[in-house]
Amino acid sequence: MSASVSEEHVLSLFIEERTLSFSDIKKALGLPGEQTALLLASLIQQRKVTHTRDGYTLAKDLLLDTNSVGTKIKLFLTNNTNVLLQRRATSPYKRQWELPTTNLTLHETIETTATKHLQRITGLQADFIGISCVVHEKLLEKTARKHANINLVCMLKLSGKPHVLPFGLDWFSPEECTQNLVAPTDLWIIQHTKGEKATVHELFITEENETLLHQTSTPREEINQ
Repeated sequence: MSASVSEEHVLSLFIEERTLSFSDIKKALGLPGEQTALLLASLIQQRKVTHTRDGYTLAKDLLLDTNSVGTKIKLFLTNNTNVLLQRRATSPYKRQWELPTTNLTLHETIETTATKHLQRITGLQADFIGISCVVHEKLLEKTARKHANINLVCMLKLSGKPHVLPFGLDWFSPEECTQNLVAPTDLWIIQHTKGEKATVHELFITEENETLLHQTSTPREEINQ
């Protein structure tokens, strides 16, 4: 095992536990104590790991608030045979392809956010079919920054005429979607989306007396595209 791979492995151990003892790290890596100590010393020197009386932990500037989870909308749009993908412009997985993705905003419904984002980036018109699945994604970058997202996979169906897509967007067949081409979470979604629609509840509650003002539900059913 090379030093660089071992250092990334050490950092990945902090996904579940913020503080680890030397023996915990040594056991997880399966390395001799001397080599484990050298790896930790290197990470401390790089200011990626700190050592306290309680054990080892990630440096503060590498830690994100693990109680904060973002909500993303991922668009699953096909033209009968191929799925629409967008090239990532930022790390992680820079220049790999992903399902078109945007943040869920406070003042818009899931349907509005999905259809507006598609039209903004492609000019395409599509009908919102429903949420196919929800994917809880936890990611540890090489820099050890933690990310956690709730991805709402929204099924869309083209309602307008297709046209030439802007640069950075393209159609891919399922066979073309490979590990080196498509970001891991998006590849998993493409491989496991089965054309079902999940039940979605939207609740609107008043702040003063916590009264439920309105509830809308979308029943679980088959999506016919």
